[in-house]
Amino acid sequence: MGMTARVYQITPNAFAAIKRGDLDDFESEFSTARVDLDKTWHAIHYLLTGSSEATFLSGGVQIPGISEHFEAHSPKTVSDLSRQVEGASALTFLVTYDPADFNAKEIFPGQWDEIGPDYIGPCLEQFLAVVREAADVGDGIAILIV
Repeated sequence: MGMTARVYQITPNAFAAIKRGDLDDFESEFSTARVDLDKTWHAIHYLLTGSSEATFLSGGVQIPGISEHFEAHSPKTVSDLSRQVEGASALTFLVTYDPADFNAKEIFPGQWDEIGPDYIGPCLEQFLAVVREAADVGDGIAILIV
C-alpha cells in the first residue's frame, strides 16, 4: 500500500472557488482524475524540481476541509510549468535517475535499485501530457495524495 497520487485538471473557476474556500463550486468544476501517478509522485516531483521534500510541486493552494494532501495549482502556475518542460519527454528527466541518490534522499517509496526508471517513465509522460493539455486550454491542476 502507501501513498499514491492522482492529478485532476481543474478550470479557472474551480481554482477561484478553492481560493474562496467554496468547495461546492469547486466540486462542480473539476473533472475526474486525469492521471494516476501511483507511487511515482515523489520521484516525479524530485526529477522536475530537484527537491526531495515530500510534497508534489510547490506553491499550490491546499484545498480546505480535506484531511489528505489535496493541492491546487493555478492556471498560471501550470502554464509556467508547461513552458519549463516544453519539448521534454520523460526520458529528458530520467537521464538523471540514480537509484543510490533516490534511496539516500528517501524518495518515496524507496528501494529504487529494485524499482527502476521503467516504473517512473510512463507516469511521468502522462503527467507531462496533462500539464501541457491543461496549459493549452488555460486550466490548472489539483493533486490528491492519499
